[in-house]
Amino acid sequence: MTDFLSSHSWIIWSIITIVLALLELSTGGFYIMCLAFGAFVVIPVSLFTSNIFILITVFCLASVFAMFFIKPALVKMNKKKNVKSNVSAIIGETGFVSEAIQENGYGRVSVAGDDWKAISCNGDPIPEGTKVEVIQQDSVIITVSKVQVKQNGEKVCLLAKNCK
Repeated sequence: MTDFLSSHSWIIWSIITIVLALLELSTGGFYIMCLAFGAFVVIPVSLFTSNIFILITVFCLASVFAMFFIKPALVKMNKKKNVKSNVSAIIGETGFVSEAIQENGYGRVSVAGDDWKAISCNGDPIPEGTKVEVIQQDSVIITVSKVQVKQNGEKVCLLAKNCK
C-alpha cells in the first residue's frame, strides 16, 4: 500500500489541492488558497520524486511564496471592488412617492422594490406619484428630493438651498 501511495503521490496532492481550494471558498481570506497553491506546485514535483521530505519542503516554500507575493495581489484586486450593500445601496437611487410626504412630516417612498418611511430634504410637501431621489438614509428613514427628468433623459435633482 505504501508503495502505491509513494508512486502515486500526485493523486494525494491533487486531492489536497481540491480540498483546500474548496475550503477557501468558505473563508475568503486567501490564506487557505496559498496552501492550495503550495499543494498544486507539488503535483508535478511528485511525478519525479516520492521523497516526502522534498515534497513537503516544496509545499512549504510554494505556500510561503504565495503568502508573501500572490496573496497581497489578490487582496489588492479584491479591495478595488467597492460594492454598496444593504441600505447604503439605495443612496442616489430614484423612486416614487407612494404616500404623500407632508410638510415638515413623513410619507412613504418606493425605492428598488422596498417601501421606506421618508422625509423631504427641505421640509416641503411632495405629492404621491412624484419621482424622487434618495439623498440620505438614517436607520429606517430616508431623506429624498424631487427629481426632474430633462428631455434628453438626464435626471436633475431639485435640491433646495438648505438640502445637504
